[in-house]
Amino acid sequence: MICSLHQKVFSRKDAKAQSRSLSFAPWRLCVVNAIASLVILFAFAVSGRSAEQTSFAELQKSYGEQTRQVLGQYCLDCHSTAKAEGELDLERFATLADVRRDPKAWQKVAEMLDNGEMPPEDSEQPTETERKQLRSWIESYLHAEALANAGDPGPIVLRRLSNAEYNYTIQDLTGVDSLDPTREFPVDGAAGEGFTNTGSAQGMSPSLVQKYLDAAKQVAEHAVLLPDGIRFSPHTSRRDHTDELLARIQAFYRQFTEDGGGSSVDLQGIKFDTNQGGLLPVEKYLTATLAEREAITSGTKTISDVATERALSPRYLDRLWQALVGASTDNSLLLDALRNKWRRASTEDAPALAAEVVAAQKALWKFNPVGQIGREAGPKSWMEPATLESLPDELRATLPESPEQAESMMRQFRELFPAALCYAKIVPVDEVVTLTLFHRDDDHLQRLMLDEDQVAELERLWDELYYVSQEPLQLVVALEQITQFATQDRQDLVPQFAALKQPIEQRAEKFRQRLARTEAAHLDAVVTLADRAWRRKVAEGEQHRLRELYQSLRSSDLSHEEAIRLTLARILASPAFLYRLEQPGEGELPTQVTSTELASRLSYFLWSSLPDDELRHTAEVGELHKEATLLEQTRRMLDDSRTRRLAIQFACQWLHVRNFDQEAEKNEKLYPEFADLRDDMYEETVRFFEDMFRNDGSILSMLDADHTFVNEALAKHYGIPWSNPNPKRERGTNLASSLTLRVEIEDQWRRVAGAKASGRGGLLGMATILASQSGASRTSPILRGNWVYETLLGERLPRPPAGVPVLPDEPPEGLTARQLIEQHSSVEACARCHLKIDPFGFALEQYDAIGRRRATPVDTTTKLIEGQSIDGIDGLKDYLLNDRRDDVVRQFCRKLLGYSLGREVLLSDRPLLDTMMSDLEKNGYRFSAVVKAIVLSDQFRKIRGIE
Repeated sequence: MICSLHQKVFSRKDAKAQSRSLSFAPWRLCVVNAIASLVILFAFAVSGRSAEQTSFAELQKSYGEQTRQVLGQYCLDCHSTAKAEGELDLERFATLADVRRDPKAWQKVAEMLDNGEMPPEDSEQPTETERKQLRSWIESYLHAEALANAGDPGPIVLRRLSNAEYNYTIQDLTGVDSLDPTREFPVDGAAGEGFTNTGSAQGMSPSLVQKYLDAAKQVAEHAVLLPDGIRFSPHTSRRDHTDELLARIQAFYRQFTEDGGGSSVDLQGIKFDTNQGGLLPVEKYLTATLAEREAITSGTKTISDVATERALSPRYLDRLWQALVGASTDNSLLLDALRNKWRRASTEDAPALAAEVVAAQKALWKFNPVGQIGREAGPKSWMEPATLESLPDELRATLPESPEQAESMMRQFRELFPAALCYAKIVPVDEVVTLTLFHRDDDHLQRLMLDEDQVAELERLWDELYYVSQEPLQLVVALEQITQFATQDRQDLVPQFAALKQPIEQRAEKFRQRLARTEAAHLDAVVTLADRAWRRKVAEGEQHRLRELYQSLRSSDLSHEEAIRLTLARILASPAFLYRLEQPGEGELPTQVTSTELASRLSYFLWSSLPDDELRHTAEVGELHKEATLLEQTRRMLDDSRTRRLAIQFACQWLHVRNFDQEAEKNEKLYPEFADLRDDMYEETVRFFEDMFRNDGSILSMLDADHTFVNEALAKHYGIPWSNPNPKRERGTNLASSLTLRVEIEDQWRRVAGAKASGRGGLLGMATILASQSGASRTSPILRGNWVYETLLGERLPRPPAGVPVLPDEPPEGLTARQLIEQHSSVEACARCHLKIDPFGFALEQYDAIGRRRATPVDTTTKLIEGQSIDGIDGLKDYLLNDRRDDVVRQFCRKLLGYSLGREVLLSDRPLLDTMMSDLEKNGYRFSAVVKAIVLSDQFRKIRGIE
């Protein structure tokens, strides 16, 4: 028999609540337990089929005896096969079998009944009993249909990467965050639950195909060919790639050295100072030995411990320590003097000791112009030991008279304290004409500071610099240019340069041979990249075709580099890259997607991008289908910074504020500050949701959070007190004033608690929401109220009647914005909808069009359509949290489910929505609970069979 829950008479409000929340619990209370179990197990057991058939048999009976008669009397005048107004034909549903072929039509009927759209007011109206019986039958049918098809993965739709997904995928694939290849693409359409990642909204056209090909070529231009493969750069020119490598080598040097030691340079009359850099940071190391002397001596700390704590080289710190604590000798008077002072010194004496060492360094070393190295009669190296004769008299007086002994002492001191560890500039700047393109001098750095791995890293960087810049080939060009210069102006130099020609050309020829040998490594790297780009193992046949494409391009007289880039573009323009291709299983029943397909589903859900190495490896070894592993990967990914994308693509898109920072506009005369604030407003919303997702916050914080994220400009806009941050990070520090907020400093942004005191906290107090749902010149209670009604509560309004007057941008003189709206809403044709939405907007009228609290209080008291009175943002929050919590939570679940699946939520998803809501309630509404329910669901892990 039909469940008594669906037979009882209930009000429209009850019907709407039931439509929104088809909970399993009351169903089980009303249906015999055995039958309920069989209904739930219908998809998995033959016995369930009989229970389902019995249930639908009862529905068929009541449909024929009651429901069809009501439809015939009150609905078919407009919704017959002949008329089908609103594209709704109810006459075609002669039997329940006909009804079951189109459940979406009955969802539409239920919505129209709930909104009071059907029957129209000028038509014959059913009695209240008839209306409730009809609505009850529809709800019973929809519930049974949902259970019968629970877990359906949904239709198979070819899903193309959205513009955002394409950009994120390219950025993660290349490691270059600045790439934005879709910036000139058409804007993605939205469908399903309103998201751009919905497959049914993603069309393809010849012009879009061309754009994808052009974008792939542009991305390929960022590839950098290396000795052992490829990587990607933010830039596209060889000069920029060379500068990047120069900067990386200099950054490597900077880890172990410090700036300083500048010298004056005169380039043909142009004089300037250079910052030498690459110096030994003497004071840092001496300070460490003095501050930690007792700990090291006692064994409390090791040299390695101290080096790690202070970001120093353990290799050099150990060598310096041994020299300072070692025994004095007659052969090392310079070091002995330092030892004696060090033993009596404290940490405060470190600068003075370091100054003495630096003074000795300057006396014991001399520097030569790098641009002259290699010339006939020129210097042999950049940094050379000073001769005994060139030393200052005061230093020479401290040395033994024997030159041999003096040289030995100086050598020991120099070995421990070289004036510079490396030539940090790399590119010579001390000569206009030079054959030295890059000067490397880092022997002292390697000897004193680096371990084997660091030496290998430095060698690799230098090798890449020579390879990418093609320095041996560039040197040939430089020699030709210098020879031409000398022929015209310095004939005396021509023989010197002529003698260099043969060795330079021989080196260039060896480099050309190396370029030829490394071509295979580049092709291998491109083919390997296809594995990641296509998010699966590339079959041998596909690899072979990629190699054939490269060879055919070379046969067309294209250079190796051009052919590599076009092969790479082919990979990035392939359907395997542009589409998230999945293979349905054999037969009609749903089957599990493959591990690699599941990995893609998970990564595009949480990161809007391709799987990272760990997720992909987990999939390839067959572990991802295990629930524990799937949840472990989900937790790991939620804790990743890429979860920010979920905040942007899901939360901001759902709330209709995505791209607020680029698109929101206001009247510049009335709100001149808005243009400078909109980026900060948007950032607040993104950070709020990123924090919720990554830290497993409660989804109810969308309404009642007592924290938000601000920088100084936004804090001022909100009236939140702001002071200069304490140098130390503060977490949860209780400060004296109740209006002084606790802060957690992150760059220029702070997570502030106590936000409610300033009228903030949660969505309703965010400037993005308040400003986006306002006009350019004034607030709009209608827009704000409709946003609450539809976006947060998931309700739907009927279309407005024809001829509704447009409200002016500015209220007429003598009227407030609220009075203008109330006057407009009093029109009979408009009142029905405005009574539902306007009160929500009136409650937020204390905030102006850019989300700023008005200085003068305004009337924010209002009465909801149910008759309940609320006042202001706090009253609205209380109403949503207490009276409408289930509606808000269900709407969040519905939107997140639709986003995760890339399709609209189906009737068959209702049981899953019930599970999501139940799990949220059991787990304190933590975000992880709803994500867990989704990723473990059949909808997420399965695909329909071939029909």
